[in-house]
Amino acid sequence: MSGGYIDTFGTPALGLAFELDFVDHTLGRIVDELKNQGLFDSTVIIICAKHGQSPIERSKNVNIPGSIPGALGGPGTVLGPLEAFDISDDGSLIWLADQEELTAAVTALTQNEALPTVANPIGLGIQEIFAGNALRNKWNDPGNDPRTPDIILKVDTGVIFAGSNKIAEHGGINEDDIHTALLVSFPDLEQKTVKTPTLNQQVAASILKALGIDPNQLQAVKKEQIRVLPLLFGDSD
Repeated sequence: MSGGYIDTFGTPALGLAFELDFVDHTLGRIVDELKNQGLFDSTVIIICAKHGQSPIERSKNVNIPGSIPGALGGPGTVLGPLEAFDISDDGSLIWLADQEELTAAVTALTQNEALPTVANPIGLGIQEIFAGNALRNKWNDPGNDPRTPDIILKVDTGVIFAGSNKIAEHGGINEDDIHTALLVSFPDLEQKTVKTPTLNQQVAASILKALGIDPNQLQAVKKEQIRVLPLLFGDSD
């Protein structure tokens, strides 16, 4: 069965529609059992996704084979010995062999940032490069935290560093990757669509508050200043 979506509107292809029906049926079984146990009216149900898939519009799919030295395309080929390691899907996390070579690495990536063409087959389809201050403004300083990559690539929508068999991936920071569904259900809640931007991190804090536990007992909630989901416990939250 074919997978993914068949148009820009997110109409699911047959394979994806089958999986969505499976999830819907499974959720229905959970709801039925909660009702059988007399727990449905006192249970908050939160349904979310940990990531989206890019690209939704399959006509934008551009696969760039390989992300390791010696392969066609991919950051590893462009950076050569400058790179120690990378994780590349529809985006790329790059750790350098020597952080002092950051400028040289960014220069090499910039020279190959366009989409691949016949004249320039080693193109990377880069939309934005996060390195130096641009990276530290959003994430931890790689100079102090070895878990943080030295360079993060945001690629053009549809670019995947993989073989030709992939039609979508979820390792990047494009809109298709980070905009996901979030559904909250509770019998006392009024049905509505909430357009306030939210984060998946807010789910854990909201679960604690629903259980009568102060969310600030979680260190991550305090450190990241995470709030509970809007309108779930009143407009003041």
